[in-house]
Order: sequence, then structure tokens, then C-alpha cells
Amino acid sequence: MSSILRPWEAIGEAGKVFWERLSKKHNNWAEIAREKFVAVQRVADLASIRHSWVVPLPWSVVYFFCLPCEALAPSQHSEMDNDSSDVAADYKLPAQKTIDELLNADAGDESLEKYKRTLLGSQPTEIVVNPNDTRTVLVQSVELIVEGRDPIKMDLSSPEKLSDLVFNVKEGATYRLKFSFYVQREIVSGLKYAHKVKRAAITVDSDKYMMGSYAPKNELQFYMSPPEEAPSGALHRGKYKVHSKISDDDDKVYLQWDWIMNFGKDW
Repeated sequence: MSSILRPWEAIGEAGKVFWERLSKKHNNWAEIAREKFVAVQRVADLASIRHSWVVPLPWSVVYFFCLPCEALAPSQHSEMDNDSSDVAADYKLPAQKTIDELLNADAGDESLEKYKRTLLGSQPTEIVVNPNDTRTVLVQSVELIVEGRDPIKMDLSSPEKLSDLVFNVKEGATYRLKFSFYVQREIVSGLKYAHKVKRAAITVDSDKYMMGSYAPKNELQFYMSPPEEAPSGALHRGKYKVHSKISDDDDKVYLQWDWIMNFGKDW
């Protein structure tokens, strides 16, 4: 059989070289990009020797831009799998205390008493929103907020509603996520939201938002994420699978769900 390296084979070999290098988890994304380009250029050069009609640089450029740039850029937030990577190995989280224990602690400290009243109210009582649900945090919904448009709501109140969830977003649009939830029975400390975004089984983004600490209330409570800009350009259009999780400082998970974010030319 012929040993000629066809153009598409060259691209495949280049991809293999790149992902082997990427698996080493370089800290410098620019170094990854440079190594990727060199790997593709070398294989394309080899292809051009065996096929005089193959021009090395265009093949390199085509492959270099065939993946979303998020795959190369460093994430602005921690990976979901490394939520505790920045915590010292010998660090131990303080034991969670009940509301009664908090009220009786440090009695006589005027500033602390004022803080407790601010957080819990002047006459705190046990608040149970749903007696059949033992969770402290009951996530009800998340909304896609875009200025000038009606919110797009995703109902998260029950397991049977956690399927076929899709947000359609126009490329380049600036959006925020608004979470609605109840807190019952006890104070929740260090509530956080994290998600991992994949396209074609490749992780392209991973974010984590610190939502804060909340006292029990009968009313819905809310958290609004920082603004995010949707990617733009033909290479970024399409569907992205998102795995989301809401947990607290004790790594107690209150909700996990999968959904789809679809970026297109229009709404």
C-alpha cells in the first residue's frame, strides 16, 4: 500500500500530537498554542513534500482555528474538579452550627449580637419551607437575563423538570444568570455555583461563582452572576453541553443538572 500522507491524515496526526501535549496540562496557554502550531506545521510540511500541491501554511492555519479559542485560553475561574485545589491540605472546615448554637454563642458581644440580628432577624424561629425536603437549599429556577429582552427561565424545582433544558443565546450577547432559591432550617455558608462547559467531549470552559451565605427565610432569595459575553463567529456557533452544580463550603451538593446552551446568529 502507498505510504503517502494525505492532507486529512496530516491534520489527524497533528491533532494527535497536540492533544498528547495538551494532556500534560501546561500552565501557559500561549506555549500550548505555539506547540500546537509547530506540530501542525511539521506534519503539513511533510505532506507538502509528498504532495506538491499541498501548501503547508494554509493547512496549519485551518487546523489552528478549527477549535473554539476557549479551548486554548485560560479559564477565569477554577475547574469544578479542582474546587478545593486552593485550600491547604491540612485545613479543616469549622463544624456547622445550628441557629440555636449561633444565638447562644459569644453572648454579651454587642457587635456580634447586632450581626446576628441582621442575619437572622430580631426573633429568629425555625423556618421550614418544604417539610418533605431535607435539603437546606431548595433551588427553584435559573433565568438567562439579557438587557432589553424578556428573561428565559429554566425550572429546577423538581427532578422531572431537569431534562431537555436549552438556552438559546445570540452570539456576542452579554448575559447574566439569576438564581432563585429557598433556604430552610439552618444557615447555609459559602454557597457556590460551578459549571463545566463541553463541546464534542472537549471541556472549553469551567466557571465558579461564590454566591455567599444565607439565613433561612420563607421568601425566595436570589443571586445574580457577573456579566458574561457569548462567543461570536461561525466557529463558535452551535450547542454546548453544560454540567452545573450548586454546593456549599462543606461540599454538600444541593443540586446537579445538565443543560444545553445554543449559540446562534440570532435569538
